[in-house]
Amino acid sequence: MAMIDSKTSINIVGAGISGLIAAMILEQNGFSPVIWESTDRVGGRIKTIKENGFQMDLGFQVMLEAYPKIIEHLDLDELELQHLLAGAIIYHKGKSYSLGDPIRNPLKFWNVLFSPIGTLSDKWKIFKWFLRLRKLSPEQIFSNRESTSLKHLKDLGFSDKIIQLFFKPFFSGIFLETELETSSRMLEFVFKMFIEGNAVIPKKGMEEIPLQIANRLFRTKINFNSKVTKVEEGKLHIEGKGALDSDFTIVSADPSAIVPNLSHNPMEWNRCDNLYFAANSRSLKPPIIGLLAGDYLVNNIFYASSVEQESEIEKELLSVSVIKEHNLTTEELVESVKLELAEQMGIKDLEFIKHFKIDRALPKIVNMQYSVDTSETQLSPSIYLTGDYLLNPSQNAAFVAGEKVAKAIIEKIGKA
Repeated sequence: MAMIDSKTSINIVGAGISGLIAAMILEQNGFSPVIWESTDRVGGRIKTIKENGFQMDLGFQVMLEAYPKIIEHLDLDELELQHLLAGAIIYHKGKSYSLGDPIRNPLKFWNVLFSPIGTLSDKWKIFKWFLRLRKLSPEQIFSNRESTSLKHLKDLGFSDKIIQLFFKPFFSGIFLETELETSSRMLEFVFKMFIEGNAVIPKKGMEEIPLQIANRLFRTKINFNSKVTKVEEGKLHIEGKGALDSDFTIVSADPSAIVPNLSHNPMEWNRCDNLYFAANSRSLKPPIIGLLAGDYLVNNIFYASSVEQESEIEKELLSVSVIKEHNLTTEELVESVKLELAEQMGIKDLEFIKHFKIDRALPKIVNMQYSVDTSETQLSPSIYLTGDYLLNPSQNAAFVAGEKVAKAIIEKIGKA
């Protein structure tokens, strides 16, 4: 353990997963960090809204059980995880097709084999890809040569048919961009995680993940509604409170907004719209994702009420994700989405509940990595960076980045 000076001040900007994990690691090594959070809750981009009896996550999100750091840091039983069925229901030209997982559910084998979503050759290629990814570690996947996801799928020999009808809508909903320009490393990592574990949602919503971490912090002080306006060497500026001395500052929020020498390099983001509707019944009975293949506003649907929630409403709750760029008002978007749902998916008689316009949904990242050396988290003698944007856009990366920055500071203090 590092030599601890009780007067050493460690400040963390942002109470997202990376900031919380950094605080947890620092606590485990005897430190008492202070977190400054601009909002009234922990979680960063992971939020669950409970309104009018409905439980709604800010954007359709799932957690992948196979993420290595999830297994390491979370009490999964405590989260009361609700499992989604593997695969998807694909809607195309007014028809629906089931694409299940024949590996975890052998009864789906013939269903998948003869599904019109792709050729027999495509299915054989998926199986070979599956076998190859099972043998690779995440670190090996992220050391592979990088291209776009779309190019990689074509290089693997998949037909345009399966790319357009399955891979594009499925991974567009994950990457939040429609052209599959995201790194091929991320494509293979995410596909491996889906192969090796289930997609799950905590019973009380996705925000239970950061809340669980925060509830385990006993030496950390979290200041809510406290906006950091600027981070300088040895100092941070808090709106309404002036400047505070800081021996070490961890920036877990967007650094380009508060670190002056990074302001010339603003972070770029993928965005999306998430709409919620109430319905009297479910068109998809099991908890499975529905994908709309083609040039539509709607990318995916999921009945949030198909898994157990802490909801007080008996009606079904439908989440709809829009990835495609548009200039529609909320009213225009709602009407356009309802029309597509009715014409393409046969879903009618919906009551609009909520529209989340999420402009900063996932960071755009060039040269994605699985991890970094602790030294790469240090921006200056006292300023350190953390967040999934340093690695890859995933919950797992947020955990990894939080660990790395905490260990970097512990090492620095230990050498002092």
